[in-house]
Amino acid sequence: TFFHPPHPSFRETRYGDENDLAQTCALVQVLLATTASLDDDDDENNEKEEIKFIRAGDMKIAFLTIGDSAMTLLAVSYTGDETEAFLHMQLEYVYAQILFTLTDQVQNILETNPNFDLRDLLGATDTVMEGILDEISSIPTFITSGVETTCPIPIEIRENVSRILHAAGNQIPNIVYAIVTVGRKLVTMVQPKKNEHQIRGMDLHLILNFVDRQPGLLTSGDSWLPLCLPHLHPSSFVYAYTSCLNIDSGLTLVLVSTQSTSEQFLMFRTAGLIIKSSLGLEDDEDRKTISDDDRKVIERFQETIGLSGFSGGSGGSSNGSSREGNKLRFLVGGGNANDYSRRGNNYQTSDLSSSQTPVTAKNPLVEAVIKAPSELCNKLDEYCKFASVFHFLFRRDIPIHSGNGSSSSSSCSRKLSHCINSTFQIPLENDAGSQRRVMNVYQRLALRLRYGSCKVEATMNAFDQFHANEANSVAYDEYHYDNGHSTSATNYFPAQGIFKEAPKIHGVTYMTDGYEMFMALNGKNFELYAVLPSMISPPNATSLCARLIRKLMSDEHMFLITKPLTWD
Repeated sequence: TFFHPPHPSFRETRYGDENDLAQTCALVQVLLATTASLDDDDDENNEKEEIKFIRAGDMKIAFLTIGDSAMTLLAVSYTGDETEAFLHMQLEYVYAQILFTLTDQVQNILETNPNFDLRDLLGATDTVMEGILDEISSIPTFITSGVETTCPIPIEIRENVSRILHAAGNQIPNIVYAIVTVGRKLVTMVQPKKNEHQIRGMDLHLILNFVDRQPGLLTSGDSWLPLCLPHLHPSSFVYAYTSCLNIDSGLTLVLVSTQSTSEQFLMFRTAGLIIKSSLGLEDDEDRKTISDDDRKVIERFQETIGLSGFSGGSGGSSNGSSREGNKLRFLVGGGNANDYSRRGNNYQTSDLSSSQTPVTAKNPLVEAVIKAPSELCNKLDEYCKFASVFHFLFRRDIPIHSGNGSSSSSSCSRKLSHCINSTFQIPLENDAGSQRRVMNVYQRLALRLRYGSCKVEATMNAFDQFHANEANSVAYDEYHYDNGHSTSATNYFPAQGIFKEAPKIHGVTYMTDGYEMFMALNGKNFELYAVLPSMISPPNATSLCARLIRKLMSDEHMFLITKPLTWD
């Protein structure tokens, strides 16, 4: 994958030597210029044509042009099996990753100075960019636009973490998201109740990939970083506070704010101490650095939510604390913001209260997270044997409720898409080529469920409909949101949009290839993709898949965030 402005002075290639691409860039430039010069006589708006795809034998080329040709992203695949839609989605994530680092102001820079080398601004983000591409090309969860969670974790432990995040964040102004993650896998998160401010799947993937590809976050203590979430607002930065909760398990806390002030950082730092202590994750270093004042704040917080150290139980109400009154007062023990800011880093040695749980392997959260990978592998193997499948991919959409945990329809806004990706069973277990083929077939099945066809013509029609919906939208707010999406950003993300959107009707589709049958089913808030032996008849395969769906949904409390919380 490489991208360049109209003048092919800047090139970035994922494979091979970029110096060898000079002639290719020149050829591509001619193609783009020729296509752009062709006017559509049937188009009353006289808009210029824009090249999207080229197919030559097994080679497929996808293009994504940003702005008025400010930047063009190009992806080339020689496998012949990858769908054009999925190839285009990889380019969309590349552009989203650029926005994540620079915001869409990069377009203005390239339009003003087409010869500008963008690498000067991107800096040392190669590993992050490669990370998102590696995940898209090797992890089929992107086909469903769902996120994987750290699982299996007992539901009471996950909900207790959610409740602590909710109660802590409920007292902080300007907080947008609170996330606990292990690498690229989500433990839990809390987000705003307002539909237009809730996180989108692409933005969440970008955050999780960033945490996963920055191992220094586990050892560098607290970090305060600017980042752009394209679907929230592509032209502005938000600011992320990251803190390692536990090195052994990789638990990481991410708090996101719209403000970049030192006061906001200090509030997040205190909130991080509160969360870490309430989860029972304090270590000896924390005990030495937490001041007496901070200890009082932590104890006051735990008393408020009915928690004294993290025990893994459900203790206390899920309501958290009220936002009435001065939000800062709760954190600073009645002082004002200036008092809080003046405290700075004046930490003193203090003894832990006897109620605190030491960080050992017996801490229920740490123990569950450390055991999760092996337990998940065993559990997924059981599911595969249960339904006689070689592999399955399961998407489950969980409604996001208000912070009071109500399940009434009035409190529902959006849905959080989860994904469970099973291990590969024999004969696919050690065959990378077959695993790649499975992923490519899943892409075609996903398009079949949505549009009845996986041909490029159906994809182009879907793209046209996507752009038409964006152009015809009249429901704008201050960020120009269209049905919960920022139109200024999602206009460049059609493939991600069509994979994210659930099929409009419930359906079943399948195809056979040699000794394997590939099947896809969808229903209310779920999709399943599976590989079965081709000797099984389609009706029996459908029954086995339906059986697997019922089993997964009955056990979903172990794998998913079944009660996502929000704050007002």
